[in-house]
Amino acid sequence: MRERNMVGIALAAAAAAVASLGGPASAFEQGENVHVANVYVKTPLSVSTNVFDATSKTPVVTAGLQWGGETWTAQIDYFSGMQVMTPGSAVTDPDITSPEYQIFCDYSNGAFAPCNQSPDYLARNIVVDNNTGALSFVGGSNDYWIGGSYYPAVRDRQNGVPDVDGVWFSHTWNATDGKKWLVPDEPAYFLFARRPNDKDTALTCTLDNGVAFKLVIQKYPTMTKDGALALTYGDDGNVSGAFKFDASSDLMGWKSGIPGTKLYGDSTSIDRVTGNIVVANSANQSRTTGHCALRSNARAF
Repeated sequence: MRERNMVGIALAAAAAAVASLGGPASAFEQGENVHVANVYVKTPLSVSTNVFDATSKTPVVTAGLQWGGETWTAQIDYFSGMQVMTPGSAVTDPDITSPEYQIFCDYSNGAFAPCNQSPDYLARNIVVDNNTGALSFVGGSNDYWIGGSYYPAVRDRQNGVPDVDGVWFSHTWNATDGKKWLVPDEPAYFLFARRPNDKDTALTCTLDNGVAFKLVIQKYPTMTKDGALALTYGDDGNVSGAFKFDASSDLMGWKSGIPGTKLYGDSTSIDRVTGNIVVANSANQSRTTGHCALRSNARAF
């Protein structure tokens, strides 16, 4: 599995902040020594997904993917200290030397609590090793998938986290446990699904421009309507997309192209009766078409 960072966007923003010396968001200059901080989750496999968007009106997000029933290797990581505003420079003078880790669940009303104290949270079975930051998940039935957003957190056991102005991609927060934590500005997303098996429908989709990719259709019998996932595989052979769809509809689709391939677009739609696929790109008003399988008059997947 490819090594990917759950906070690629945040780290890219950090690099952009370092490289952008005259932007309105920062008065820092090349070579200046400033304080930087962030906390994030590293996971070996991440995917583009729409499972966190019930209305399909918001962009697809990136989530860490964990196969149900298998050992999880996700890990909370962080940086907090001084950094010279030069691209590629390392963080020095760390202000967290004896880290303590936690992970918080986000309720719909905006209240936060450690996940192991959140009995009503959908994916409440996430457990963090407070000493190492390693995450684990107590899996359940394979007849459903679970998705959730979480806030990883870190603090120094003795000193908490510093009140320092600077280049922050995170913020401090006083938790219900009475401790002050460093948490990211944006949550980390995780999707838990069963690994594909022979009962799933596996297709190869070939587009007119020569791009081909594997598509696996998973149906979860204990879920209705959105109880189905379309798993797309990228050029490296790994799952790169996990999109929910209505299993009773003739059409399925998502608001992006084919993740992990050379084909980009704003939306992808697949006719489950004809097998026809369309990837639209509004930037140049193009439409790339193709076919996933030879279809009959009856829906086959």
